[in-house]
Amino acid sequence: MSRSASTFQVLLVLATTVAQTQWASVSGMYCNDLTPNVERPHSASITDFGAVGDGTTLNTKAFQNALFYLNSFANKGGAQLFVPAGRWLTGSFSLISHLTLSLDKDAVILGSPDSSDWPVIDALPSYGRGRELPGKRHQSLIFGSNLTDVIITGANSTIDGQGAIWWDWFHNHTLNYTRPPLVELMYSTRVVISNLTFINSPFWNIHPVYCSQVLVQHLTILAPISSPNTDGIDPDSSTNVCIEDCYIRNGDDIVVIKSGWDEYGISFAHPSSNISIRNITGQTRNSAGIAFGSEMSGGISDVRAEGIRIVNSVHGIRIKTAPGRGGYVKNVYVADVNLDNVSIAIRITGNYGEHPDENYNRNALPTISNITIKNIVGVNIGVAGMLQGISGDNFSNICLSNVSLSVRSTNPWNCSLVEGYSNSVSPEICEQLRTGPGPGQVCYDGNSYPAAAAQPQSPQKSSACRLGLLRNFIIPNPPAEPAYMGQRLAVASTSEDQLDQRPATADVDSTWSSYGSTIRSISFPQGVGWSAWLHQSGGSGTTPSSSLLSSCTDGSRPSSSASSWGSGAAGFNAIKANELRLIARRMVRDGHLQVLTREFLGGGNGVLQGWFTELDVDWVLTMTEDMSWRAEQMVVHDRARRWIRAFTTMAHAFLAIRSDLRHAVEGANEQELQLSGFASASISKMMLFVDAVIANVDWTPENLPVALDVYICISDTTASSHDQASSTAQQIVLSIYGATAHHTRRRRLAAAIHRAMRSLSVDYYGDGGSCGAPRGSELHATTRYTMDFVRLLWRNAGLASSVLDDDGSGSVVLLVSDVMRCWEFSLVSASMLLPDATLRCVFLLNNYGAMAEAFPDSGLHDEIGRCMEHYLDAAWAPVLSCLHSAPVWPPSAKLANFTARFWRTYNAQKLWRVPSPALRGRLRRAVAGLVISAYAMYLKEHPLRDKDRVSIMAPEEMEEILNELFEG
Repeated sequence: MSRSASTFQVLLVLATTVAQTQWASVSGMYCNDLTPNVERPHSASITDFGAVGDGTTLNTKAFQNALFYLNSFANKGGAQLFVPAGRWLTGSFSLISHLTLSLDKDAVILGSPDSSDWPVIDALPSYGRGRELPGKRHQSLIFGSNLTDVIITGANSTIDGQGAIWWDWFHNHTLNYTRPPLVELMYSTRVVISNLTFINSPFWNIHPVYCSQVLVQHLTILAPISSPNTDGIDPDSSTNVCIEDCYIRNGDDIVVIKSGWDEYGISFAHPSSNISIRNITGQTRNSAGIAFGSEMSGGISDVRAEGIRIVNSVHGIRIKTAPGRGGYVKNVYVADVNLDNVSIAIRITGNYGEHPDENYNRNALPTISNITIKNIVGVNIGVAGMLQGISGDNFSNICLSNVSLSVRSTNPWNCSLVEGYSNSVSPEICEQLRTGPGPGQVCYDGNSYPAAAAQPQSPQKSSACRLGLLRNFIIPNPPAEPAYMGQRLAVASTSEDQLDQRPATADVDSTWSSYGSTIRSISFPQGVGWSAWLHQSGGSGTTPSSSLLSSCTDGSRPSSSASSWGSGAAGFNAIKANELRLIARRMVRDGHLQVLTREFLGGGNGVLQGWFTELDVDWVLTMTEDMSWRAEQMVVHDRARRWIRAFTTMAHAFLAIRSDLRHAVEGANEQELQLSGFASASISKMMLFVDAVIANVDWTPENLPVALDVYICISDTTASSHDQASSTAQQIVLSIYGATAHHTRRRRLAAAIHRAMRSLSVDYYGDGGSCGAPRGSELHATTRYTMDFVRLLWRNAGLASSVLDDDGSGSVVLLVSDVMRCWEFSLVSASMLLPDATLRCVFLLNNYGAMAEAFPDSGLHDEIGRCMEHYLDAAWAPVLSCLHSAPVWPPSAKLANFTARFWRTYNAQKLWRVPSPALRGRLRRAVAGLVISAYAMYLKEHPLRDKDRVSIMAPEEMEEILNELFEG
């Protein structure tokens, strides 16, 4: 076994041991029978079979030979194939049973751009033909059939389908066969796909078909939103599937469930069922967040989708079918969905009429029933819903509840040929669904199949599945977190006077959903974290006076807005607008908190579960004191936002109850003691997440923004508590909170913040080429990273300086200086990897220019001037040398040499892109000033004959040509 494979083994065992725990720890869940043998007794590296990771050598044979060899260990505990750092070009290859395909953090598997490297195979029997074209189809990049116990995993490693050429063939109608997915496994069981980034798939990305016991978790799937049919995850005629904790941005459905196409799917009769979808965030310009069909002829049932966040998309939730499909979609439960800038929030379509051929049965009508959609909040929505059944085949038992959508259309609902019920839907739903269920009628509750057991019933019965597998490195330049809840619901804006007039109630069940919806409605403004808000509002995170600081604002932010620092963690300017404090007061005025307290002390099982679910942090209950919780950056950021929102609400609720207790004459002390028990249990559980943040910022220093926001939250809440008049109950609560958080966890969190700042400023940049080789003249990842890191430090300079000063490590100014120096060294080192001297100059100009625009006082303008001089010498001095070489007569001959050299240089330089308009204009003027002045002077000093003058460029024409440089 190679040394690199041996080193990676420790990481792999850790990650996959968690996977094994996940399956087994969910009591009653359909996944608990999957116990993969993760500690493979045999291992090999792809390099042992002659593979070369240079991005150009085709390694298909190496993968095939490696898997052929490792297959001999299938009955001996299985084997691992390790892919080390490098860019591994390959055609399609087929996996084997009892295998772990593991990728190093810096490994990239590249799909070959040659279609002949993707074999042509038979059509799926449930489709009867290729999905795009009649006949056969291309085999996926990573393929397998009739397999058992397969793991495909990595450390946020990348699988790149290089799909652009396939998209061109699709648009040009030059495909011979249906395009291939990136991963397709058929007739297989016990499959794990985790901790990977999939980019630029030719077609669908992840396609388990005719499979069972499948876990797809912690994936990032990216493709241009204009790319055709780049579905994210497509479970197809598969059962017992878990899909969790993924970020997907693509050109088609984000997660879509299928089960065969028309008469072929009906005949094959293999349904998709028992499918759990949780914690998915995505964006798709053309399609839906969660979709069913349109290929559903084998049937789809028992699906539970929760924690879905969709932004900038056409549809939120969609069911697609048509006459001729047959089959069914039933027992579907979709809940806790946040939508932002979605054209149609909910759509059920009975006329999605594409068919494989003319042999389909037009009388095969689909059954759509038992569909429950609840707890949906959306802002900037075009149309609330289009629910359209089929004549003679009404879609039935469609239930919508607790839906609140901010809609632009004056006709928010369009319903026909549907039947069902609704409750608490805004805007008011169409008449067909306007009543609640009558006697004997019920809405599907999502609990009639084993996946429902995945929900923890108490802290002691927690589900490791809710925490997920481990990812060891961040998503490279993930998109900025979307503003899921950019507008407030009316209930969140209730004034204090209105709250005083609300009657108290002891009905906990009737208010849980109301509070939960209101809390979830508090906005997460895009690009502004809690720490950023403090900078803007002059709070504790304000920075010292600095000329550099004046340029460090969101308004001047360059093209790095998609990087990992941009959004902070919480986006909580809404807190100072009193939404959460008012919600907390309402809980007390309604008597809701008091009832929860009594129920808790009375031994009411599930009170904490309901309370934390209401606050949108039920996953906190799965944490334990000795748990080392780690997750990828996207999940940490999302949960930190929700935790901050919940913790602030909780703290204000416990403090708000003081008013009621202070005015009570009898029983106040008893109530205070009751409150202290409930508060102790609640806050103690909540503080476990601080331990998780500490673990994650130590594990992945890029989680520094989360740590800063959580630190500011607990500091701010502590300060708020000391502003309140004291009572016995408050003293108890504050002693619990203060002793545990302020004196212990807060110190540990501050220490973790300090370690992260030093690690990010020294270790990361000290590696020189840690961000990888540049791709042309583009803005380099390390530049985006540095701009965001420096901006983050300045926004939180007060906090960061106190952390650094406590440790004697100096000031933020010194740390920023170190970061900038390391960045420049890293940038120059990266530029040396470029093969062309002129390209190196343009690359440095782009990156220096972007940093100078972000921070005008960074002292980079002199460096830009020097780079520009080097560029002119490298690119255009050889052109001008043609005019100053040894005399050649006549002058037209020398001009011919000059012109030929000019066009060669121009055609090369126009490919280099300079994105900044200011820098591009400056560079063009410098080139024109140098070249045209020399050219015009030569023409003046060497008059041409009339017949020669006709064949040369005029200086004005040359200037116009040079103004097209650097467009890319």
